[in-house]
Amino acid sequence: MRNAHSRTFFLSLSFAASCLAFGAVTPALAVDGQCTPGTTKRIAFMMKQQTAFRYLHADMPFFKKTAEAAGYEVIVQSAENDAQVQVSQAENVITQGVDAIVINPVDFNVAAQIAEMANTAHIPIASYNDLITGADQNAYIGRDARDGGQIAAKAILAKVPKGNYALIGGDPGQTGATDMQAGYHDIIDPSVAKGDITIVMDQLAPGWKTEPAQAFAENALTQT
Repeated sequence: MRNAHSRTFFLSLSFAASCLAFGAVTPALAVDGQCTPGTTKRIAFMMKQQTAFRYLHADMPFFKKTAEAAGYEVIVQSAENDAQVQVSQAENVITQGVDAIVINPVDFNVAAQIAEMANTAHIPIASYNDLITGADQNAYIGRDARDGGQIAAKAILAKVPKGNYALIGGDPGQTGATDMQAGYHDIIDPSVAKGDITIVMDQLAPGWKTEPAQAFAENALTQT
């Protein structure tokens, strides 16, 4: 994105992630004999939030449809971007009894508590969309966000090999944001070292909220 009166170029995770979501969201569980009901026949699908279009209209209905076809009842939980609420929800579903937990963590550090609780209860747990760090888990279902960041940065760098760059990403507690930001740097940093690129803004927006992202962008434009 380019402002008509400046040479600051923006790499924004929020836009990139939304584009990837509509093109790449697929059912999280496979039906063909890979999903066999256990003792409770329940799976907890713990979402960081479900009000965004992609979660409400893609992730959640796809997951439910596929899991139910395999014989599971799906317990959907939405933390509405509150990491501690998600911990409490995990405690509840573990107490209720489930055969597995699939979790889109609000914060990958805080969610390590959830993975540890699931491990203690001998309940398989899989990270969904964002990887939990600092705890054992059985699987990760998602994309390579770092690779996505590299692809985006290569495309921008090919168009604009010199100038001022603003890097604005999503929530700092989610690997989808931090890994993509790292991917930007993988490609851009050599040009920074040569003096061709100046990074005037490098920020992550808590909660994927538009207000801080807009403030970051406005601030970046004043530095050019």
